[in-house]
Amino acid sequence: MTRPYVQIKSTNELHALRGHLDAMLPRFTSFEGVVGLTLNGGMSRGYADRLSEVNVTFFLDPDAFQQWQRSKTPIALGITVLEGQLYDIKIVDYAAERERVWDPVTLWDASYAEILYDPDGRLHDLYVEKLADQPDIDDYVRATYAPQLPVRMMQRSFYEHLHLLVQAGSLSIEEWESQTGDGIPNYDPFHPITKLEQGRIVVDYEALLGIGPEAMYSWHDEVLEAVAAQVRSRQT
Repeated sequence: MTRPYVQIKSTNELHALRGHLDAMLPRFTSFEGVVGLTLNGGMSRGYADRLSEVNVTFFLDPDAFQQWQRSKTPIALGITVLEGQLYDIKIVDYAAERERVWDPVTLWDASYAEILYDPDGRLHDLYVEKLADQPDIDDYVRATYAPQLPVRMMQRSFYEHLHLLVQAGSLSIEEWESQTGDGIPNYDPFHPITKLEQGRIVVDYEALLGIGPEAMYSWHDEVLEAVAAQVRSRQT
C-alpha cells in the first residue's frame, strides 16, 4: 500500500522553522507538568513552506492537563503566533492517551511524529505500545524522508543532537543552547558520556565507546550506538 506524502512544489523552509522551534523548546519544556513534546504535521514528514505552522503536541500529566483546561494557559493553544512564527499547539492528557484506543487517523499521524522531549521515556513507551501493530510505518517514513537516518524517526532529534556534540567534541553551554534549543542534557543518552568543564559540555569518548546496552533504556542505547558506530568507523 502506498502512503500519502508531501509533494514539494515550493521552497522547503524546514531548516528555518526547525531553528525557530529549537529556540522555543526551552520555554516549552519549562512549563510544569509537561511529560513530553512531539512534532507533528508536515514538518515531521520533512517539509515546510512559508505558510506552514509548527505543529507541537504537549503531553501533560493529568493534574497539569486539568489546570490548563480550567485556567489561563502559559501559552495560547491552537493556531497562534509565537515569536513571529505560526504554531499549532495541542495539549493532551498523557494518562488518558495511554488508555484511549487510537483510531486509524490518529495512528497515521502518530506514525510520522517526532519526539522532541521525553526525559523519562514515557512518550517512547506510549508510541511503541500504540504503533506495535504497524511494523512497516517507520521504515516507510525513513525511506521516504530521511534515508540516511540510522535510527527511527521518533529518535531523530536525540540522534541529531548527540551527533552534533560528538562531532564537535565539546560545545560551550551557549553554543549547545543556540544550536539545539535545549539546556544542559542531564538525561540519557547524554548524561553518562559527557562532562561539564569550564562552561563546556565535553564528550567522554572512552565512555561513549565503552558503555554497554545495560547502562540505559534501550531506546536511548539505540541512539548512542548509532553515533558510537560512526566514531568507530572513523577510527579504523
